[in-house]
Amino acid sequence: MKKLILFLVFILFSSLAYGKDIRQVAKEIQEEMSNQLPQKLSKNLLLRTVMSYNETLTFNAMLLYNKNYLQTRLLQSGRTMDSIKDQMKQMAKNIVCSSPILLSFINLGGKLQYNYVFQNGEHYLLTKIDNC
Repeated sequence: MKKLILFLVFILFSSLAYGKDIRQVAKEIQEEMSNQLPQKLSKNLLLRTVMSYNETLTFNAMLLYNKNYLQTRLLQSGRTMDSIKDQMKQMAKNIVCSSPILLSFINLGGKLQYNYVFQNGEHYLLTKIDNC
């Protein structure tokens, strides 16, 4: 992971120096990250793929449980599906905006999307970040 971070820093800063288009930067990041995937990010989250389209990077992640499990846990804690979706969107933005690499990508005109699916493939959430 440390090598990946160093490589991403290199891509971003060389892009600034050589005036690369943000679409090319997104493609280079996608190609490099794809070699490192899938990667388990936590007990319940697996980063499966990264895709690029124009200036947008889309991170496809799998929640390692199903919708029923999440609904049961939320019910037990007195929360709603909307409240956890809002929390996940804010967490994603906080991660992007506090990461020098991802923040640089955004500041160059890049956009990030996080696409979450449940373990059975059912879509859960798509969050988009284009500013900090």
